[in-house]
Amino acid sequence: MWPYTNSITKKDYLYAKNIEGEWYTDDINPEEMFSVCVTNLSSSSRYGNKFDQYMGVRKRSNYELNAFPFSRGYGWVTANPYIWDQWDKDEPGDIRKQASIFSIEEELKPPYTYTWGNDSQYEETGYWQKKYQTWGALGDNGKFMLEFSSMPAYGGTGKDLERGHSPQNLQILRFADVLLMHSELTDGKVIYNGKSGMNAVRARAGLADKAYSVDAIRKERQHELCYEGIRWTDMRRYGKAYCIAALETQLGQPIKNSNGPWIVMKDQGPGYKARYEATWGFRPFPQSEISLSAGVLKQNDGWTDPAQAQYTNWK
Repeated sequence: MWPYTNSITKKDYLYAKNIEGEWYTDDINPEEMFSVCVTNLSSSSRYGNKFDQYMGVRKRSNYELNAFPFSRGYGWVTANPYIWDQWDKDEPGDIRKQASIFSIEEELKPPYTYTWGNDSQYEETGYWQKKYQTWGALGDNGKFMLEFSSMPAYGGTGKDLERGHSPQNLQILRFADVLLMHSELTDGKVIYNGKSGMNAVRARAGLADKAYSVDAIRKERQHELCYEGIRWTDMRRYGKAYCIAALETQLGQPIKNSNGPWIVMKDQGPGYKARYEATWGFRPFPQSEISLSAGVLKQNDGWTDPAQAQYTNWK
């Protein structure tokens, strides 16, 4: 499902090299149901896949020896250590944990290294999501290329396209999500090919069947769809108390800011709880649109005074 198992990168990636099978390109991926199509065949990096690029680990110098096979990007979406630690408690032996999260400690064995604080990177935890990333590869001459799609097998010419061209589509809906929604709607009572939707998803991950419960389906969605842009909506629909508790799992987690000493994550501005209670997770309407509506459009709760909800003292 995820392009770190592409045929060019996989053979040199310690985590992926022993995984059975290779990445289905998005044009033939049977799991994909609705997506935003992205191509690497643009003439300029301005028109490539900026989503993956923004999620990419921040720039480094010696790429082969720094967190291979990550390419480089703008450093968004460092992963919460709580998720990494809690996953084993919720579902021991779940292969989806390491398939979703990159751990510096687990994966960066010699000769690979990692340089902390590149370009004053903030909130580094030692964990990164890896479903949406810019993936590099070693070319035929052994030189590191910023884009695996530079190779002819993925439409390239062998010349490095450099970052930003990743051909990975953005998945809006895939079949596992449909199966999980079906289980949630039917309380797991309707069977699909001999299993409930939830257990069909678990079986594909090599996990035993589990009795349906509200907690079980919520955990299954969290694990199967981890870092696919769905969790925030799920958290909100599960209720205010659930959402605030999930947000606050970030508090007290160890982080590094700009390669400084280890500190812990703390509430910013008024805090996660106060911000969520003020806004219910909605973003503000642009003031220009409110003005154009001549007062018909009303600002969302919590945003009439931006200090109520924004990070005003982040550092």
